[in-house]
Amino acid sequence: IGILHGNAEGNIEHGNYAPFSIKELLEKEFDYWALGHIHKREVLWKDPYIVYPGNTQGGHRKEKGMKGCYLVQLNEGNTTLQFIPTSDCIWEEVTLDGSSIRSVDDLYLLAEGEKNKYRVEGIGTFLEIHIINVPNEIELPSSEELLYALQDEEQDLDNFVWPTTFTIHTRQSWSKKELMSDSAFYGELFHQFGQDDFFEESLHPLLTHSKGKKYLSFTDEELDELKKEAEQLLMDEL
Repeated sequence: IGILHGNAEGNIEHGNYAPFSIKELLEKEFDYWALGHIHKREVLWKDPYIVYPGNTQGGHRKEKGMKGCYLVQLNEGNTTLQFIPTSDCIWEEVTLDGSSIRSVDDLYLLAEGEKNKYRVEGIGTFLEIHIINVPNEIELPSSEELLYALQDEEQDLDNFVWPTTFTIHTRQSWSKKELMSDSAFYGELFHQFGQDDFFEESLHPLLTHSKGKKYLSFTDEELDELKKEAEQLLMDEL
């Protein structure tokens, strides 16, 4: 059994600590490789097994889903893995289609019903809720008001589902191309969103803050998603 704390070659989501390749591990002809470093459960190879079990407890919103460990049984010519959950609480995220919503009550019931689907016996859940395509003719309270209402309803301490985020995106009918041609303001706005250095410059005070930067690290995909959310937020407000 080989035990290695390191980063698999080609994985750019994590720090390149003690890098290795799968080929290098296979050449050692071990029966099993138990890996550490990545907080995500992943089987890199099956013959022999090369396994990241992940961490035993999600520490923040990026470490979603049930965490745990593997019980591994090695026999002559056969290896079996059994995942054993160990999380006291888990982080989850859901995006719901709100196109059928006709009132604030509908919106609340949709969120409350989905919240209960994430209830797990003996485990607490922190849940991010996003509702998209909500008809813009509905007069809505703020997302904060609805979030507090969903939190106030949560009385189950042993199997709690605690909404940490609640966002509402209304269904807007606008064309980026038309807006850019009709208005210099929108042309400049969308131009700025297309500039990577402008976006990174805006985030620079957060990403370099002595106390805050350890909580903020983004992959390229996460930065793209953040940019889309910022653009949509501005368009909703405008």
